[in-house]
Amino acid sequence: MVRRGLPRKIKALTTRYIWLLNDRRMTDAEKVLETIKHGLKPNPLFRGYYNALEGMAMGLKSKDTRYLYINRMDLKDKKTLKNLQREFTKQSRNSRQDDFDRGFFMAWCEYIQALQSQEPSTETLTSYLSDE
Repeated sequence: MVRRGLPRKIKALTTRYIWLLNDRRMTDAEKVLETIKHGLKPNPLFRGYYNALEGMAMGLKSKDTRYLYINRMDLKDKKTLKNLQREFTKQSRNSRQDDFDRGFFMAWCEYIQALQSQEPSTETLTSYLSDE
């Protein structure tokens, strides 16, 4: 099993990346994602983490509501976000999950934490994206 903790710099970059995604600044977000990629060690945990971050951007770009999480989250619904965070945290610590999957869910935990640390949103991410 791989060490679970993320380097502090990667956590900070991830928060920045998520804020940029949420603001639809995709070019800037992609630059930060590239920096994150180079700062992660090549192991299954961090590959899963990076894969989730990359998938977040792909989901936002496509605006396809079939994406499991990104286009279905209601940013105003604090209770649901808290429940999702609890579930993602549980999965990221589940010893039955392989390292790749734990890393994947770690990234989703970071996503929700970053959104909660940002100013409250007035609409769902899906409706925000559809207004463009």
